[in-house]
Amino acid sequence: MAQPPIGGGAAELGLALYRLRLSRGLSLRVLARRLGMAGHGGLAEYEKGRRIPPEDVVLACERVLGVRDGRLRQLRERALAERAADRVRDRQGAAGPAAAVPVAQLPADIADFAGREAEAGELCALPGGIVVISGKPGVGKTALAVHVAHALTAGYPDAQFYCDLYGVHDPADPADVLARMLRALGMADSQLPPGLEDRAGLYRSLLHGRRAVLVLDNAAGEALGRHRLARTHEAEANQARADRIGEIGRHERRCRVYTGRSAQMR
Repeated sequence: MAQPPIGGGAAELGLALYRLRLSRGLSLRVLARRLGMAGHGGLAEYEKGRRIPPEDVVLACERVLGVRDGRLRQLRERALAERAADRVRDRQGAAGPAAAVPVAQLPADIADFAGREAEAGELCALPGGIVVISGKPGVGKTALAVHVAHALTAGYPDAQFYCDLYGVHDPADPADVLARMLRALGMADSQLPPGLEDRAGLYRSLLHGRRAVLVLDNAAGEALGRHRLARTHEAEANQARADRIGEIGRHERRCRVYTGRSAQMR
């Protein structure tokens, strides 16, 4: 079998699959059987870079082929981002890609913010990454997150996002939230990809190389956060329920806000 061509995220993923399979001494038929696939035609398409494999196939390939560093998942994510960006360029035609649009969605800061100066200072001093602010209702989690985000705007001037996820009673659909953010970045409804993964890929593509801060308010779970944890973000202030959010990022910091002025960082 000829080696797949190199070029583009899908082709790069296909080449990685091809090389891993050969290094394990497996034929397409044997690998397909070990993956529990009905045939090997789909695998051949993935190796040629003609199609992007679904997430469950990539996870199975990593397990069967002994890939423990998440390399194939990272390549798949890059391929999805490229595909989403390509689709937008195709829709725009001669107009070219959308120009960078400034985004300033943060609610107004509290002019006389007081009582959380120590926590705000610690959060502002963090070197980017994910911050989860948690605590009982009414103790000032949102005010703290918004205040910190405002304080970070000088270092993250390209975009400041604010998204209310509506908590556990009526949680926002991640695809809808991404659609709102893509519109803020200049995408028209006709340019929005239909699926969550393609929207997440386009979101990361549009923010590539830009410095942005994002506040996710009233987060009920980690599904949306996982699509947000893009290498495009230099910092995020993420206000959420600690008992629901789960572990959503390798560089996560948590700040638990209590009544009064006490807080705990970890």
